[in-house]
Amino acid sequence: FALRPQARGYFFFGMSALLLALYQGARTLFITTIIMDSAALVRIEYAALFLMVPFFLGFLETVLDGKVSLAVKFSAAVYLALGIASQVLRREPFLYAWYLVSAVAVIYYIVFLLFRASVRDFKGLKADGGGVRFFSTIKNFLLTTDSGKMLFGTLLIGVVVVLDSILADSGGKLNLTRYAYFIFLMGAASVLAGQFTATYKRMEDMTDGLERTVIARTSALARAAEDRTRLNAEIAEANRGLRNTMDQAKRDMAIAVSVQRGFFPSKPHVTRDWDVAFAFEPAVGVSGDFYDFYERDGELRGVVVGDVSGHGIASGLITLLARNVFFRRTFERQQEQLGVVLADVNRELVRELSSVDNFLTCAFLRLNGNKVEYVNAAHTDTLFRKGGMTDAMVLRPRDGQDFKAPPLGREGLDISVKALSFSVSDGDAILVYTDCLTEGRNTKGQEYGEDRLLEAFARADTENAESILASIMIDYRNFTAGVRRTDDLTAVVLRKI
Repeated sequence: FALRPQARGYFFFGMSALLLALYQGARTLFITTIIMDSAALVRIEYAALFLMVPFFLGFLETVLDGKVSLAVKFSAAVYLALGIASQVLRREPFLYAWYLVSAVAVIYYIVFLLFRASVRDFKGLKADGGGVRFFSTIKNFLLTTDSGKMLFGTLLIGVVVVLDSILADSGGKLNLTRYAYFIFLMGAASVLAGQFTATYKRMEDMTDGLERTVIARTSALARAAEDRTRLNAEIAEANRGLRNTMDQAKRDMAIAVSVQRGFFPSKPHVTRDWDVAFAFEPAVGVSGDFYDFYERDGELRGVVVGDVSGHGIASGLITLLARNVFFRRTFERQQEQLGVVLADVNRELVRELSSVDNFLTCAFLRLNGNKVEYVNAAHTDTLFRKGGMTDAMVLRPRDGQDFKAPPLGREGLDISVKALSFSVSDGDAILVYTDCLTEGRNTKGQEYGEDRLLEAFARADTENAESILASIMIDYRNFTAGVRRTDDLTAVVLRKI
């Protein structure tokens, strides 16, 4: 019962009934045949008498109010103190004290417990009953509520006590009170039994409800299983369709990659005036970078490296268009200045790309013996290294002015192109590349950058163009190791021979 505080009413009633039985048993003749010490029997009788009332009060308050108040706990302490004192001192004064305290306990029970609980339960029945008649409410109150049953038993005892008092005054025997008290105890026991019955009924209802819930849930699970089976079948069908689409897309991508690589040079051109090496590494499939070499009569006449905005097949298709435009304009306008050629290329690209949002950047070089003409349309800077020197530089005007043109293929941009001209000697090297080479990052998120590229270019082995490019790419890959590249990379090295 200590571990089940919700069942304290049973505990209090059981203890009060046992103490009552002990009190009554100690007063029988039969017990004297077992325990010869009459003083011990008196001590047992008084101990049971003083302890019985606080346990019964605890039972009544638990049933009617659901808890044990501080007043009942205080009365229990008083009864305990009186009981202990009656064991060692003269008993008669403590018996009178028991009468007094018990009278106070009865008043507390009637006024503060029974009356308050009866009013509460009666109002609750009246409110729930709606238009039910007054006497029907009283009947329901006496038969169905714990406070009603206790009130009926208390009234019965009160009436019987009055009758026995009248009989006592006329010289009769007190026979009715003990029977009324027995009925009262049986009524109190019936209250506990009713609580147990109500609990059992709730358990039965819960069991029935649980069975109905289980049946409903089982049916719902069965329907859910059917829906899941159907959904799995639909997902499997969709997956098959998706796999077919992906397979077709892979085949289309493979064809697009093959077509693009077929248009671009697969190996460096061999000429008598320039040693060439290049790296072309698409991030995935089709590349948005493009490059081309223009050769005539065994001499390298020009180089272009470009980068189309965006990624995927759309950008790849534009690289093929751009390569064709640059090729035609380069050989058709050989006598024109390179800036004029680039402006002409831009006008054609604007017409061709008017229906899309893509644009492109490029670095474009025209080579003529020892003379180099260079234009740049919003592209990365071209780098230059003098033969025999251990440093590299960015190709730009001596006055530091910006000579780059806007991106190509954008309508509304009035392109004005300034060309940069310079001379080269044997052993001089030029590096043209796309932005992936300088924007590559390491595991710390740091960019490779133009300064590091200049250092790698300056340290590179100058034996030939291939060794220069290899030195640069080794340094770049060591820096970006462990990070997946997401952009296309193109790099071209030209070495004058």
